[in-house]
Formats: sequence, structure tokens, C-alpha cells
Amino acid sequence: MFATNNNPKVELLVQSVDSYIAELKKTEIHKDSDEWYLLNNLTDFRQLLITAKSKQDIKNASKILSRFCVESFNWDTNNFKKCVALSEEGFAVAKYFVSEATHSI
Repeated sequence: MFATNNNPKVELLVQSVDSYIAELKKTEIHKDSDEWYLLNNLTDFRQLLITAKSKQDIKNASKILSRFCVESFNWDTNNFKKCVALSEEGFAVAKYFVSEATHSI
């Protein structure tokens, strides 16, 4: 598996990203196409989630993905909606880390 500091919320998010990456790879992706950039950004997002050490790391990764989604896609496309959903899920995971820190004090 992958190291996510044994955080089930992060693991679920990484699984969602993996699922979307697998879905994208089922189609022919041409270099420098929107889907090619999406695949690269999702791969980077996944890596940032796996190596995240704090809620801020997850928030930053989510901001990067969110910015990419907004700047790269027509807002009524399926890729935009899925991309934004993953970034929003990342922000939700970051909030979870905040509540965990609060409960452990």
C-alpha cells in the first residue's frame, strides 16, 4: 500500500485519486492535451497527499489542484467537476486534521 500516516481519510482520498487516474488512462491521452495535464496534476496531488505531514500540506495540495481545475477546464465539463470534487475532498480531509489536533490536546 502507501504511507499516509495511517490516516484513513487520506487513504480514501488517495484511492479516489487512483480511481480517477485509472479512468483517465482507459482513454487515449495525447501529450499536452487537457487530459494529459490533468493526469500529471492528479499524480502530483496524489504524491503530495501521500507525503503530507500536516493539515497545511493537504490544504496546499488541494489549493494547487483546485487552481488547476478552475484555470484549465470549462466549468460544465465532467473533468472539471471530478477535479474540483477531489480538491474539495482534500479540503475536507484537512479540516479533519484540524479536529484531530484539537481532540489530541
